[in-house]
Amino acid sequence: MASQLCNRFEILAVKPYPPSGMGFRRQYRTGSDAYEAATDSRGWFAVWQGLLSFCVAQARREYDLRVGYRQYNGVSVISYPTWAEFLAEKGYEQHWLDGILASSICDWSGSVERAGIFVQIPPVDNFQSSVAWFTEQNVPVWYRWSNIEADYCYERGLQYMCPPHADLQAFLSHSPSLATQLRLSSPAPSTTASEYDTSTPTTAFGSEPDAAFSSPRLTDAERRKYSALRGDIMRQFIKEREQHISRMMQTADRRQKQRWIDRQRNPPTRKCRVIIWVEDPNDHGNLLRQKADDRDDLWSYTDNQKWYDPINTIWHCCYDLAPEDQVEEYLFDPETVDPDDLVLITVSSEPSSTNVTHAIALDSPPPTLESGQANIEATPDEFLPPTDYDEQKLGDDILKILKEYYGFIPPLPLPTSKTGTPMAKERKVWILRMLGFHPSMSHSAPFFSSSVCTIVFSFLAGLAAQDKSKTPPTDQWDLDARDGRAVQSGRRFRSLCIVNSEPTNPPFYIFEREGSKQWRLAVRSAADALLVCRLGHIGMDDLVIELAKRGVRFQTLLPIALSPPTPRDFCMPLQFLPVRRHGYVFTQKDYRVYEESRNALLAKGRMRAALMRGGYPWRLSLNSLSPWDVVDGPSGSPGLTVLAGSEALVDDDLNPTELAQICGAYAITNNNIVIKSWWPLPDLFEKEDCGENYGHWNSYRENHYITRLKEIKEGRGVPLTAKEWRDKMRGRRDLRQFKLRVEDKSKEFLETLI
Repeated sequence: MASQLCNRFEILAVKPYPPSGMGFRRQYRTGSDAYEAATDSRGWFAVWQGLLSFCVAQARREYDLRVGYRQYNGVSVISYPTWAEFLAEKGYEQHWLDGILASSICDWSGSVERAGIFVQIPPVDNFQSSVAWFTEQNVPVWYRWSNIEADYCYERGLQYMCPPHADLQAFLSHSPSLATQLRLSSPAPSTTASEYDTSTPTTAFGSEPDAAFSSPRLTDAERRKYSALRGDIMRQFIKEREQHISRMMQTADRRQKQRWIDRQRNPPTRKCRVIIWVEDPNDHGNLLRQKADDRDDLWSYTDNQKWYDPINTIWHCCYDLAPEDQVEEYLFDPETVDPDDLVLITVSSEPSSTNVTHAIALDSPPPTLESGQANIEATPDEFLPPTDYDEQKLGDDILKILKEYYGFIPPLPLPTSKTGTPMAKERKVWILRMLGFHPSMSHSAPFFSSSVCTIVFSFLAGLAAQDKSKTPPTDQWDLDARDGRAVQSGRRFRSLCIVNSEPTNPPFYIFEREGSKQWRLAVRSAADALLVCRLGHIGMDDLVIELAKRGVRFQTLLPIALSPPTPRDFCMPLQFLPVRRHGYVFTQKDYRVYEESRNALLAKGRMRAALMRGGYPWRLSLNSLSPWDVVDGPSGSPGLTVLAGSEALVDDDLNPTELAQICGAYAITNNNIVIKSWWPLPDLFEKEDCGENYGHWNSYRENHYITRLKEIKEGRGVPLTAKEWRDKMRGRRDLRQFKLRVEDKSKEFLETLI
């Protein structure tokens, strides 16, 4: 692959000898010799990965130049393919190329450790890429520094390549050693001519040039000091999690509590998530979170170096919890391997013939998943809404949803008498559908034969009425200011303000800071603001976790004057979505590659923004993230800025490309580009005319998520266009009207009192 890219795009590179040069294809007399050759050959692949990364970066650069030239001059030029299109034409499978795109090979963000490169200044020829280009890809660069290099750089206005005088003096005053290194300073913005690469304009370093250079080596004492700091951070993290788990234990029902206790006593080591906490290369006293690629990573840590979260079913591993502990090494003996146990694994390139689009009936019965079928993704079930309900519990949950999301005030005491006439099936279905329960479940529940159900129907009918003058009875609604139980009587209501940062966008409903955290909770809808007020009995830290469990959209805004943390996982977003030709047949392989790509993207710390987004980004991120990830506030790479008077507030945010990648989008090329995706994109799901977005995740949406996932896993589901998703997400007219009415009444209420 690397050789083909070098030839096609005329990339000058010295190719290393192939991995077969290490001998893995030869025959050996002993298993030990064969194992050693295979291990060496496998390690040598990393060198080829580096070459492939260089080739892809060069091909992207050449493509961008030609596209930019065409746009700048407004003339037609010969079509120039992207590196992925070229390799696809050579027979490489598209889903395999997607995996390359999502791997560390195509990650130039600085989060991947690279060996770096030595360059010569002045360059030996005009084909040598500039230092600036390498540092833009976050590749470490070394070069000799003497009067020759200094004169060359000063003559061409490249002072940023000169080592700072203080560092240079310190270097010269000591005997040169491996522990002494110099760093380049960030270049000042300049419009001067290029460096020595005459083919492209030279751009300055990014805002984080240090990420491209190795920091000075630490002494043993410094390493122990930083390790102790990281250990303290991890222990504090575990302490806070244990406190929250203890609070949840107190409020959980008996069966749920017993399930958590059983997990705590016997933590599972299969079908569980593993999070690795490692040293931050830019801040040795801090930790970075990484999602383990394989559960075998769990066995690399002693019992003192890992902690299990029984609620989220996550192992948290950190060497700094017990840096002196050593794991007993398992000594592999190749001589004990039976050749009959070795299996040759091949990957078929034949497309599936079962790829047929099947419509999801909006009111079809809930799906039933048998054990071992469909390979449904494992996620914590403690906070996901159930797909089926106990008849006795259904009534309690209906009243809870009505109270928290819609402000229903039930009569006290609750009437226990039964109605004389059974409620019609159509009314039962309507109540369930309006509140986000599957319409086919539990029609025989005692709730539907109670007097309370009649009151509930009257309340919902008042909210959903086409006549805007009709409202629910005032003694049943907490938006009646005359009632002592009205929502504005709560303490949190008094800490709410409305900020119209951008007149063309919905306002932010921002609450004052509470507790030890510096951020401020904000939501994007008036109905969600009232939900936060109704949950005023929950502390702010626990509240954002609760919102993250429910799939409600919110933000944790940090005043910019407080300086957000140093960026630790800056992610350069991909410029393009995966590309497919018109007529391409999607298979389960494509979905598996998408899952791996999505999980790699969600491993970034700022991807907590997916949890705060709600909707499908929230649901899809639950396989990689935990609701607890939102508590600490912005990660240090904020993408959202809100102006609240003279104060600027920031938080993590996702750009449209990242949201599309999380939802599994592809660019389908023909004469025009059409976007198809495995899951509906947020800009469609969040529109007012989408009747399937309740503002939170509920039983109805979870049922359809499982149905869709099962179809995909069985090879019957394929990516859909925006029009196809719009038809599926439009929902019932009365439900859309109900949702808009709730938001309008909530907004009117808040604007009147605030």
